[in-house]
Amino acid sequence: MILRSSSGLAASTLLALTSVHAADTAKPASSEKDPFAPAENYITISGQYNGVSGDEAAFQAKNWTAKNGFGGIEDFRFGKSLKHDFEIKADGHALVGNADYLAHINVSKNEFGSVDAGYSRFRTYYDGIGGFFPSNKAWFPLVNQDLHVDRSKLWAQASLTLPNLPTLTVRYTHETRDGTKDSTIWGDTSNTGIPISSVNANNPVAANRKIIASYIDLDEKRQTLEGTIKHTFGKTTVQGSVIGETIDNVDTRYLNKYPGEARPAGGAAPAFWLWSQGSNAINGYHTQGVKTNALTFLVKAETVLSDDITAFAGVSYQHSTTDFTGSRPLTTSIAVGTIASYSVVQQYGGYATGGRAPGSYQDFTGGSRSKRLTANVGVDVKVVDTLFIETALKVEDLYTQSDDALTYNQYLVNQTTGVVTNNSLGYSNASKITELAWIPELSVRYTGMKDVSMYGSADYRHVPGTENTAYRTSTNLLTNADVTENHGNYTVGANWIPNSNFTGRIETFYKNHRNSFNANVSTAPTDKSQFILGSRYSGTRLSATVKILPTLTSTTRYVYQAGKMDLGAVGTPVVAATSSFTRYASYETADSISRQISETIDWTPVKQVYLQANLNIAFDTMQTAYPKAGGRGNDVIRNADNNYWNASLLIGFVVDKVTNAEFQYTHYRADNFKSETWITQPYGAGAKNYTATVAVKRKLTDKLLAELKVGYLSSRNDTSGGNTDYTARVAYVSLQQAF
Repeated sequence: MILRSSSGLAASTLLALTSVHAADTAKPASSEKDPFAPAENYITISGQYNGVSGDEAAFQAKNWTAKNGFGGIEDFRFGKSLKHDFEIKADGHALVGNADYLAHINVSKNEFGSVDAGYSRFRTYYDGIGGFFPSNKAWFPLVNQDLHVDRSKLWAQASLTLPNLPTLTVRYTHETRDGTKDSTIWGDTSNTGIPISSVNANNPVAANRKIIASYIDLDEKRQTLEGTIKHTFGKTTVQGSVIGETIDNVDTRYLNKYPGEARPAGGAAPAFWLWSQGSNAINGYHTQGVKTNALTFLVKAETVLSDDITAFAGVSYQHSTTDFTGSRPLTTSIAVGTIASYSVVQQYGGYATGGRAPGSYQDFTGGSRSKRLTANVGVDVKVVDTLFIETALKVEDLYTQSDDALTYNQYLVNQTTGVVTNNSLGYSNASKITELAWIPELSVRYTGMKDVSMYGSADYRHVPGTENTAYRTSTNLLTNADVTENHGNYTVGANWIPNSNFTGRIETFYKNHRNSFNANVSTAPTDKSQFILGSRYSGTRLSATVKILPTLTSTTRYVYQAGKMDLGAVGTPVVAATSSFTRYASYETADSISRQISETIDWTPVKQVYLQANLNIAFDTMQTAYPKAGGRGNDVIRNADNNYWNASLLIGFVVDKVTNAEFQYTHYRADNFKSETWITQPYGAGAKNYTATVAVKRKLTDKLLAELKVGYLSSRNDTSGGNTDYTARVAYVSLQQAF
């Protein structure tokens, strides 16, 4: 749905224009009865015109609406009670232009059962762009930037709910995802304006940057058939389910690296290469097919042992098989001849002497088999009237075995003679993974203090396991690893409500994640790879809602989070420093701090006017190796900042007993794009967006509502060099007929 309606003084607004709307409690004060209360049965016909100047694809992606607008049935609701206790309900919409459709029907009979069926389809939009390099204003979007993906869901469910008998439910679901979207796996280019010396030592800064746009075609299908039986015996409820699932996906990602480039060889090299001689162009695509069949059996039970104790338990078993297919045909542009005189040839899987094969392959096939056994048991206890404890233990046993094979296409091109040598080779891989996860959970709530309720929760995931792999090409490489994961999440908080005019909340949290990897690599027992990956996050959330006056309320929120990540070796290296498997010393990989504060003011100065103002400010930074790297590394590796602020203002008016009006303004600002960092690639967000809308809703008759909205949108994006800027004028009209 592009539009969303709310009753009362907060008239509906263009969702495409803003993400802020009035509080649900906003009501017109001019009448005891809301003239805009939604009817039980109605149909809404609407249309919207979008007049966009600038990047139309960016407008679509940001606002989730078609560039030219849409029209059709925005909403339809129907319900009726029939004879013999039957009831029918239906709802839907059909917005042409947005490709947004829904048809849903439910027929039920009291103490007998129901049938529920429907189909939905909606579209999401994407902008086919890559990165922007400010040094020479390099910008390489797709030829067609207007991309979209359609998501659909078809479902049917039948339930039998006869009195004193088990409840039976059968549900079928078919979901698809089809279309084209942009990919952030961008390609490389040397066309950045940075000089490329023919003497490598004279190139302190690489000229190539990953800013070439890429895209992916999606063709995904998922089907699920589920049968469930549920029955209550006294104080015990038991439920059993059988779930069958199939997945059939074929996705293709298109690659374009160094377009228009070929590096010549032979003869005296110039002092500087042209950008078109910086590297060898590689283009092609990567197709991956996945077919999965899974069958799951699930049984769970809950029993009331007493008024104060409830126990529950469950067990599930899943068996799945997956088949993989794929190919990656890549073609390389290679210069044949001399630097003074050469021609460019296109070679599938090609590479030059001293170069590297592009990774082209064909005939990829493989399979995976997985077994997962999960069990849990827990109890909810009311210790006393003011103390509640919930505790549970979950155990999960996973076994996965996989194998695959392919042919790497590698063709060496002699840049002097043009002779091609086939160096293709076969490759195979086999792996086996085992995991045994233990997950205890605890939740406590205490309400024994006046005006204060306290709570806390803790869960810990301990996952020891093994990973055994075998890679086979011209040589064999074996890895036998012991892997352990530990994840802890802890929260403590309190709510304080001393009176009806104040509500306060404080919460603190801590997260600790630790993954260790201890492996014997290759066939020699002295070759080892050992390391630990860790991350720790802690923070506080504060909020307060104060009713300053009967007509004025303030809500303030503050969130603080700090985190660190590290990578460390284990033990003493057992191989020489020149070995490929040398382990490195421990070091910190990331240090992040995030602060966010927001304020919301709700004010009704007079009975006919409602006002809501919002302000949100965020300071967020992540430090990796900067400034510890030193030297040129400090120029290349920068902190990642995500500082921004956004604000909104909503004013609603009761014009008369049958007319409401509304004005809304939103503003967003981010200034993290540093164009002067040409030595690296600046990715920080730099943007300025604002919207202004005016809406009028009028009740024409007892059963007919009319609504008119107009708006103006502006978007400026520094990160894309202004190439995705746009402005838009929008107009929306709707008629709702009750029946």
